[in-house]
Amino acid sequence: FVITALAAHLFGGAIGYGEEATPETNTTPHSLRSLAKVGDFSNVDVLLEVRGDLKFRGDDKVEALPMQAKGTLNYDERLLQLGDEAQTGLRSLRHYDDAQFEILGHKDRSNRSLADTRRLVAVERKLESTDIYAVERLLSRDDLDLIDIPCSSLLIDALVPGHELTVGSTWPHSDHLMAALLGIDAVSSNDVESTFTAIDDNVAKIEMAGTVHGAIAGVATEMDVKARYLFDTERGRVGWIAMIIKEKRSIGHVAPGLDVVVRLQMTIKPSKPTPELADAVVAGLPEESKELRELLVYEDDKHGFGFAYPRNWHVVTEDDNVVVLRMIERGELIAQCNVSPLGQKPPEHASTLDTLQRDIKQSLGDNFASFVRAGESTTSSGLTLREVIAQGTAS
Repeated sequence: FVITALAAHLFGGAIGYGEEATPETNTTPHSLRSLAKVGDFSNVDVLLEVRGDLKFRGDDKVEALPMQAKGTLNYDERLLQLGDEAQTGLRSLRHYDDAQFEILGHKDRSNRSLADTRRLVAVERKLESTDIYAVERLLSRDDLDLIDIPCSSLLIDALVPGHELTVGSTWPHSDHLMAALLGIDAVSSNDVESTFTAIDDNVAKIEMAGTVHGAIAGVATEMDVKARYLFDTERGRVGWIAMIIKEKRSIGHVAPGLDVVVRLQMTIKPSKPTPELADAVVAGLPEESKELRELLVYEDDKHGFGFAYPRNWHVVTEDDNVVVLRMIERGELIAQCNVSPLGQKPPEHASTLDTLQRDIKQSLGDNFASFVRAGESTTSSGLTLREVIAQGTAS
């Protein structure tokens, strides 16, 4: 299941924050400007749910399978760096106390949770993406889908316009911000606006609505968005938001289509410094290259192997004999990789470079053309590494 940019909490039929707000008529301007500063600590609590249909291509028609997913997230977040007007450069460090999902499919049920070694997570906003990576160990695709949800707490304060407004005022939201908040790659059109509806005890009540058309991994998506959020004008931070997203997404090369309703509630409270996000932890953050830290990891405990891979590769099939991955670049299917375990062999059939080449030639069968290179070396840990590159043809 593809949960990224889908999960949210079901509140019944509507989003609310107590009594229905009624627009005020006073003309007193109020500051809707974020006062977030480097070093701020927050505790974030999220309730999530998605309900709807997954869509697949059948033999002669599109088939729909019902699904729903419910989850909870709770984490402490420390702001490490402020961004520019487009929020580029925003950075934070999070420690997850709770991160779990229950996913209900057509005939099955599964549960996901974040491992202890992956609870310390760094988040960084780039011009066209939001990077999320675990500090101690590479994330799996399931881990990333679990925590990369809509309405990132790192970006939530960007919803306010950054200046004074009177009750009744409206303002638009940029394509870059909506793409980041909804977790999509590109926006082709966007008419989402927020309206300052009321203020009570320095808490501004704001409503947001509109439609976003865009693309995820090259696949067209349409999202109708409605939300309400509360902004503390004295503290200068958004403290609560509830959002409903109705999404229709086309079927892609690596994921099903979607016709779903997403509901999300997030509460952000100021908190005290925590040991998990202390100065020493921040100072000890690794300096690996962007390419290394953004790799994902695949682990097959049954067959005893695993590998790291770039995020533009996606696992599409898993069974006892093969793991199939596909590479998607700008919406195009570029390549496919099949990973198959050779199985254990008795000592008298110990592998050599020659036997490895023979196994590869036999496995490829009529698709085999020739060997490009074959060699053997010893790794820094003393393991023997045999590398064989073959070329051939495939349908």
